[in-house]
Amino acid sequence: MASRSRINPMAEDLRKAYGALISVSDIKEYLGCGKNYAAAVVNDLIPIGSNTGKRYFYQEVAEAVFDGQGIGASQ
Repeated sequence: MASRSRINPMAEDLRKAYGALISVSDIKEYLGCGKNYAAAVVNDLIPIGSNTGKRYFYQEVAEAVFDGQGIGASQ
C-alpha cells in the first residue's frame, strides 16, 4: 500500500474536482487514460449506489491508483 502522504494530495484533488463519489468517466478524465484502464483501476472496489451509475469513494480511488490497480490493462 502506498504511503498516506502520497495518497492524500491526490485524494483531495479528486474530491475538489469531482466530489466525494467518483465515476469511471471522472477517473478517465482525471488520469487522461482510456475507459478500460479507468475501469480496471476500480475493478476491486465496491461501488456506492447503482441508480445513477456506479460511483466510488474518492479516497479508495486514490489508493487504487497508487497501489497500481489497472496496470497492464489494455486501453
